Order: sequence, then C-alpha cells, then structure tokens
Amino acid sequence: MSRIQTPATIDDTPEASRPLLAVVKKQLGVVPNMFRLIANSPAALEGYLGLFGALNKGALPAPTRERIALVVAEINGCSYCLSAHTYLGKNVAKLDDAEISANRNGASMDPKADAAVRFAAKVAQARGHVGEDDLRAVKLAGYDDAQIIEMVAGAKRFTDLASAPNTIIERRELQPNIIELTVNAPVIAKNAQAGQFVRVLAEPQGELVPLTLADWDAEAGTIVLVVQGMGTTSKMINAMKVGDRLEGIAGPLGQPSELHKIADDQTVVFTAGGVGLPPVYPIARANLQLGNHVTLIAGFRSADLLFWVGEGERVDELQAEFGDQLEVIYTSNDGSFGIEGFVTVPLKDLLDANQRGEGRPIAEVTTIGPPMMMRSVSDLTKPYGAKTVASLNSIMVDATGMCGACMVPVLIDGKLIRKHACIDGPELDSHAIDWDKFLPRFNLFKSQEQQSKVKHGWV
Repeated sequence: MSRIQTPATIDDTPEASRPLLAVVKKQLGVVPNMFRLIANSPAALEGYLGLFGALNKGALPAPTRERIALVVAEINGCSYCLSAHTYLGKNVAKLDDAEISANRNGASMDPKADAAVRFAAKVAQARGHVGEDDLRAVKLAGYDDAQIIEMVAGAKRFTDLASAPNTIIERRELQPNIIELTVNAPVIAKNAQAGQFVRVLAEPQGELVPLTLADWDAEAGTIVLVVQGMGTTSKMINAMKVGDRLEGIAGPLGQPSELHKIADDQTVVFTAGGVGLPPVYPIARANLQLGNHVTLIAGFRSADLLFWVGEGERVDELQAEFGDQLEVIYTSNDGSFGIEGFVTVPLKDLLDANQRGEGRPIAEVTTIGPPMMMRSVSDLTKPYGAKTVASLNSIMVDATGMCGACMVPVLIDGKLIRKHACIDGPELDSHAIDWDKFLPRFNLFKSQEQQSKVKHGWV
C-alpha cells in the first residue's frame, strides 16, 4: 500500500469520498494519512469507516478495550491517548491504579485480560506481524476469533489516533521572554474545556512541563500555549520556530472549571498576574458565554510588559463581544498602566464596597498567577467570606495522579489532607490550602534548574 499515492487533501480525493472524510475530520479533528489513502476507493473507505464506528459495539468488554487502549498508547508514545484512557480506565471501566500501571506495561492482573493486553501489545509492536504462539496464547485464554479481530482493529484504531504531529503552526513574541504558540493538536482541541492544562514534551529525552490551555480551535484542530521562558525546557520551547514539532502533548488534563449561572446582579472576579492572563482568558470567556457578569483584574509589572490588552487583542475582543457584561481593571506595579499596585488593590476596593452594600456582589474569585500573588488574594478574600479558587500548576510529573509529585496540603474540617493538583485540580479552594507548607515547594529545585540552564547554554 505504501506504493499507492496518498491524496494530500480531502479535495484531492474522489468526490464520493469527500463527505466521508469530512465526517472523519469532524470527529477526529484531522484526517490521518491512512484514511486519505483508502479514500482512493470510496467503497473501501465506506466499509472501513463502518468497521471503525462499530468497534465500540463489539464483543470485547469495555474494560478490556480500555486496557488495550492503554498499552497501545504507551507503545505508540501517544501522550494524549495515555492520559485520556487513564481517566476513562479509572472512571468508566473502574480499573484501579495498579491495574492501569500493569496495562501500561503490557500486562494485566486479570488472567484472561492479561492475554488480551499482551496480544494487543504484540500487534502494535510488530505492526500486525504476530506469530502462531501469540495467536494460540490468546485463544487458550478464552477469546474467540471475533474478539481477536476486534483486538487487532482496536490496536490499529488507537495507532491512527496517535498519528497527528504536534507541529507549531504560528509563533508570536508577546514579550522578549513570553511566546505564544499555536500548535496542531486536533484531539486535544476537540475535547478541551476551560481550566484544563496539557503536559508538553519538547524532545524525546526531555522533561514534561505542565502548561495551561490559553485557547483552542476545535475546527482548525489547534491549541494555543503561552510560555514564559524560565527553565531549560520552557526556553527550549520558546526557541522553536514555525514548522518545528513538539515530541508530544498530553491532554486535556485536570478537572475543568466549575461553571454555574450566578444572579444577574452578581459578578465573578478573576485576578490575573502577568502570564496568569492566558489561563484566565478561557475561563472568563466561558463564564461570559454562560451569561455571567465578569470582572477581570489583570496585573502587570509595568506598561512595557503588556500583552493581550491592546486594540484587537483577546481582552479587547471579549469587551467588543460582551460589552457591559465584562468589566476590565488593569494594574501595574509602578503605576505606568492602570491602577498603581498589585491586583489586590482594586480587589479590596470591590470587597469593601460590598461590605457597604455597594457595587455588584462578588459571587466568587478565581486567582491565577505567581504563587505569592495567589496567596495574597486568598489571604485578602478570606476575612470577607468570598469564595476563592486558585489554579495550581505546581510540580507535576505523570499528571495522571499516579506519582504524587504535585500533592497540595489542604485543610478539610480541621484535618490536613493532600490533594493532587493534576487530577483534583488544577483549581482548588484557596482558603483550604496550607500555603505555608505549599509555597516552599516552588523553590525545591532552584539549584538544579540553574545547573541545567548552565549545562544547556541558556545562561
């Protein structure tokens, strides 16, 4: 089949195949090469898509399908698939952490499922060229021919979903050390919700870094990331150009923001410090779309460091679309733009006005930005009894709740417990966070970060 020409676009395929491929693009956000190749024959394409859509109605139990999805995702290095099916495995198929870990390593603690997972792993690794012993083993475990065919088809299906490269489509320098990237990530763009984040791998042997989704376009199949170059990996990402490819992006991860309609006379307040504005943007937009009044307090160090606030930029576009439903207040540390001081200055004015029975009652506050800023906002709002949420992208490794690296100490009913920022958050009740215990974690690896930057020539 490799010697058969693959049409470059949907328009290059036979006319009868185009509506079928349009459905594929709508469902997956992209048309994988294999689909365009099969589209040379509209009849073959129609038959293949029928099989593709019917797999979820087959003879394999849902937990087995998720186990197969996990091992194939691990083999193919599909970060998104791995994260998505870890979530589905836990919450839909009811697989525990130990079973998911075993599945990712090509096994299962259930004897029959173990045979299916091992067989699917062989199919994915050998690209379908399995031996007689492999086939005999899965049959001895109790699987019939129909189920084995579904295993093969499932392995192929999840391999196809992993085929879209994370190519940088657009790059814009917002500030000398802050870069906005538009990246091809169709499956993430299709499933993203306000408040979620992704985990980015810049190069095969690199580290994974969490980045909150700043925007996305499901139809175009792209996501927007705003990256501040602080450590080795973020500086490496910011040095990439249009056409470069990130090794992998996992997501969308984390719990989406809890959205609900508030009273018409109330307001939802967002405090965004510097690069906290991009992650605030989609949550504020979602609230506006829900019909809520939003007060955005965006703080910058000075007028020289502004972004997204000029004419035709994202904040201006929100104001143009929603009018009086959005109030925007700017602050700067040096007073060169907006109100002089931190975001807490106008926030205190709003809280004090509420105490006097003036202004819109604050329904809740969401704070995103530097850790010390979020703590300051939390400390300010607590005596007023204003519900406050902090979005935490703390130290994360696995981002699926299995490693424990992002544990956040919180007080619930007087008892200190720990929550995962990656799966319980990233948004957590800021008044419950034990900030004295949490904040020192951000400085744990400062010396290692500096050594890494020196080693890689970033200082």
